[in-house]
Amino acid sequence: MWWFDEQLQWDPTQYGNITTTRIPRNLLWSPDIILYNSVSGYNLTTLYNGLSWVTYTGEVFAPVPTITKSSCKMDLSYFPFDDQICHLKFGSWAQDMYLMDILNITTEVLLGSGYVENGEWDIVDTVARRNVIYYDCCPEPWPDVTFYLQLRRGSLYYGFHVVSPCLLLSFLSLVIFILPVQSGEKMTLGMSVLVAFAVFVLLIADHIPATSEFPPLISIYLTIIMVMCSFSIVMSAFVLKLHHDHADNGVPPAWIAKIFQRRSKRWCLGSGDKSPMKIAPLTQHGHELGESEQTKLPFRISDTEEIDLGQDVKTIQSKPKGRKIAFTDQGERSYNNAETKNTHENNPAVHWQDVASGLDRFFTLLMAIITIICAFGILVFLPLFKSTNLQDFLNGATTGT
Repeated sequence: MWWFDEQLQWDPTQYGNITTTRIPRNLLWSPDIILYNSVSGYNLTTLYNGLSWVTYTGEVFAPVPTITKSSCKMDLSYFPFDDQICHLKFGSWAQDMYLMDILNITTEVLLGSGYVENGEWDIVDTVARRNVIYYDCCPEPWPDVTFYLQLRRGSLYYGFHVVSPCLLLSFLSLVIFILPVQSGEKMTLGMSVLVAFAVFVLLIADHIPATSEFPPLISIYLTIIMVMCSFSIVMSAFVLKLHHDHADNGVPPAWIAKIFQRRSKRWCLGSGDKSPMKIAPLTQHGHELGESEQTKLPFRISDTEEIDLGQDVKTIQSKPKGRKIAFTDQGERSYNNAETKNTHENNPAVHWQDVASGLDRFFTLLMAIITIICAFGILVFLPLFKSTNLQDFLNGATTGT
């Protein structure tokens, strides 16, 4: 800090060409410069009683090593990807501009070579500005020098300890619907994920600044994920009810069957058993018949009198002329599947179980889409639209003034 005191001027030719000297601070007049938004309230020039440099022109330089604490109004809307603009306002508390004027030497804050970087905050931009303010109490102008700092929070720590666990827990909500109903663990898994979320929120509550003005992004994301997890548990209970409690429901309506039994398979990568029954070539007396002979072969399924279930080839013996129809193992399985399918089509319970499975597939896809949109929208794209800029802030403050 420099100031000019005309009472300290001298002629070097009369004092052995001495142009600079060191004088103890307590022997000199010092300006009452304080930090207006300080939380300690100390006068900067009285904290250090060392030596001051005085030149023959009356200029005084007083290095003031000090640690100060100031208040800063924070906007936590984009936490933990936020920028903050803080200011340090220096001025006289008792002397107006007619008694003592204050000027800034540079238009920016000189950090110097001894600046030590902070692990949580980075200084993005700095501006030093002189202001003249008229207060309601006093008609005189009061000058001050205000240093503005744009600080950017380092998000790496919060990315590893807050965002990553949130993403992992959010994708665990999808497993609730992927888990088969027959396992009997859907509700257990859902409650476990919800409890894990609650414990995790309690653990990171100390790392999230408390504010009631702007809900932080991470708080919004955690709230959405917990709502989704609760929704997953409720829908899982509904799916379990459809799967097990269908005694009085009858066959599901056609529109429900169309949506959740057919379309959900196409939308959610489901698949049905569409393999046709394969029949081996017809044989007569151990010789394979050609395609034209097979079409001329007189045969009716009702004429069969014997079914021989062998290990490799199964044959059906016909009455009239001993002709045989051979089925492969795969053909028999397809035939049995077709018979089972016909049996299931007449059972309402099977239809409701298919509807429950379709709902599981639908909710899996829905939750996956919502999870991805929330993760990228809230944690990636929204921080890109933040408009925190020190020059714009100062221009807006000047316009408002």
